[in-house]
Amino acid sequence: MASSPLSLPSSNAVPASAHFQIVNMTPEMAQAILEAAGLLERQSKANQKANEAVRDMVKELTEGRYKFSGLPVTISTSHKILAGRDMLYACIDSQQCFPVVLVEGIDDICYRTTETGNPRRLQDHLTSYMRLTEGDESVVGRLLTTTVNGLAKVNENGAYIYHARTDSTDSTRVFLANPGIADAVGYIQSIPVITRERLDEQPDKRVYGLPGTPSVHAMAYYLFSKVSPEKANYFFQELYSETPQPAGSPIGALRRRLISDIEGNVRQRENQKVLSNTRDEISWIFIAWAAFLAGKKMEIIKSVTSRRNHPKVAGWVEGYKIERTPELPQFEAVTRELPVIYPFPQIRLEYITPQRAKQMLEGNRFNRKSRPTIIARYAHEMAVGLWHFNGETIKISKEGLTLDAQHRLYACLECKIPFYSLVVYGIDHEVFLKYDKNRTKGLREIMASEDYPQANILAPAYKLLWHFENDSMDGFNTPNPNYLMEFVDNNRELIDSLKYGRTCDALYPSGAVFIHHILSKINEEMAENMMDSLASCQAEGLEAEYWAILMKNLRTIERKHSTRRDRNMQFLMLASCVIAWNMAIEEKKPTLKALENSALRAAGGRVSRGRAKREFPKPLYA
Repeated sequence: MASSPLSLPSSNAVPASAHFQIVNMTPEMAQAILEAAGLLERQSKANQKANEAVRDMVKELTEGRYKFSGLPVTISTSHKILAGRDMLYACIDSQQCFPVVLVEGIDDICYRTTETGNPRRLQDHLTSYMRLTEGDESVVGRLLTTTVNGLAKVNENGAYIYHARTDSTDSTRVFLANPGIADAVGYIQSIPVITRERLDEQPDKRVYGLPGTPSVHAMAYYLFSKVSPEKANYFFQELYSETPQPAGSPIGALRRRLISDIEGNVRQRENQKVLSNTRDEISWIFIAWAAFLAGKKMEIIKSVTSRRNHPKVAGWVEGYKIERTPELPQFEAVTRELPVIYPFPQIRLEYITPQRAKQMLEGNRFNRKSRPTIIARYAHEMAVGLWHFNGETIKISKEGLTLDAQHRLYACLECKIPFYSLVVYGIDHEVFLKYDKNRTKGLREIMASEDYPQANILAPAYKLLWHFENDSMDGFNTPNPNYLMEFVDNNRELIDSLKYGRTCDALYPSGAVFIHHILSKINEEMAENMMDSLASCQAEGLEAEYWAILMKNLRTIERKHSTRRDRNMQFLMLASCVIAWNMAIEEKKPTLKALENSALRAAGGRVSRGRAKREFPKPLYA
């Protein structure tokens, strides 16, 4: 069992043990820090994104492209690494030294504070880029970002690797290194307009519209234009019009394939029919393009079934490639008239008052758009005393412009409560791509850092318990992890049900822990009989006939859903367990039909995120 709850420091306090400085990190220092934390031996199945981040930094260090970012390496009083682990691994792998902010002596409890960088989407990076270069910010939208994300999965041979992992930083590099992507998106958007103008004199002809997914077509157009701009233009203009194609035309075959597949295999997005399986759509377009280039006839395009064969652009030759190492432009649009105030990096501990926050936000001239929900979350944590000094920094450029932390600063203005923070001055603008790359830490990461057993099972089980007690079992409006940790501290008896998360195959792990916990409070023996039955797939106890019917219904629910991660499936499974329990308490006749009808019953009322709130059954007492 985990240790007892940690004592909470004041949100306005800096731990007496905390100290900080900008150091020249050496491989020996990095090794000593990792060894003290017990992390020197890396797991072979470590997070792939973390491995990629290490590799990227190693490449920057070995090629001499690394720039000081102001991101900290944060170490707690118990030698745990709260932030910056990737930088330490990169230091060891590259055997290079580099400057970094080192923060030591932070209380373990401070890791609960939500803010360690809300992950930046590609749209956030591109918005910052447009503001820095005085570009057209209006072009940054969903179509552009999904197109760039698709191009980031194209390898040097012109093959689209569907399962390739890319993050927003990778995609941003692709956009910056490949001029013309925005033009390709604009061209695809303009083709229906151009076609209308061309057919104005032919009233009997009409524009079909966009048969398929716009981002897929924009990506394909950009790739095809590398092979032949003229043929790419013709290919898509003919695809979008209803001008009859000759028999055997690959463009006509592609149009028919896209139109026929719209029936039964689409999702609706803003009145636009979009194909669900974009990989198949990409394959069809690439197949039609290959036949079009070769002058071959094609009547039909078959559905793609193999996931191993990656579609490749016909006509792709050596020298064509999607560049991934951009030469970042000189970001002088917002700095050319500003003097350099901080020529060298320096760090200070500051008490951020609402007045100081307002002053810092005046220099917030090219950051991403702020998100009101995040501001409200941070403001709430500050107001209730859950915002702690955790070693995270605020970064200020050489010219005095604020590079990040806008959500923290806006939250300070909203709740009128000051907080302590480290502020790093003298940073180059180019490092904005490094900020907020990682996923915001959640309840699971915080519980793991505090040595809770099986945090990957316990964390979702605690979320279920919170939603159950707050009548919101559909899972909407989950509170932030810091607030949930207080709930965890007050409900530690849930850990006693953890054994069923590892043994109950009929339910998903966190659901089994939750169900046993809420039912054992009513009748522990009956709850254990039920869970033992689900674990062994053999109905046991006086209520065996009810557990047998329950197991049949759980198998039926699982067959109707493709994965146990399906939230609707999880809801139905948990509801079925409670309803079977209630039938046993009331001694009703156990029938599968009665259980199905009850479990599938939906409640009217409040709508959240476009879905009706469903009533979760309450377990009955004997």
